[in-house]
Amino acid sequence: MYINQIFQFLVRNKEVITMIANIAVALGILISAFVIIWNIHSLRLQKSSFQADLFHKISSEINIVIDEQKDIEKKGDEYIENWYERLLAKFEYFAFFANRKLLSKDMIDYYISAVITYCGSAMTYPNLKKELLSRKKEEFSELEKYYEKYSGKKLPF
Repeated sequence: MYINQIFQFLVRNKEVITMIANIAVALGILISAFVIIWNIHSLRLQKSSFQADLFHKISSEINIVIDEQKDIEKKGDEYIENWYERLLAKFEYFAFFANRKLLSKDMIDYYISAVITYCGSAMTYPNLKKELLSRKKEEFSELEKYYEKYSGKKLPF
């Protein structure tokens, strides 16, 4: 008996039920679109957060080495040459991520002037210059790509 009444109600109100179903589908589509847009926004924020964290870690390592410069300079050329090698290794690490665009453009551009300055300054030490020029090309390949791309010049070693 109830089944018959439900069936008759559905038959009599077919247009209303169709309209309600269409509204439900439209709402579902709108909610899905909102969720997709929200996810895209969340992914962008996650990418920015990853880049900022990575840049912070790399910058911290570079800054630790740079902060030692004044004390190292007082110890003599051998110490400063070792210091330059450590700094260039940190720049190589940075260049690895920069060359793969794992950092934002502003982050990639941030160290170019320091890289140019310190790479040029390193060449003023004859023993270091000799050692850098005798190394295998692969040892500073990322730094070389970064240097040449963003300075427009060839890496001096």
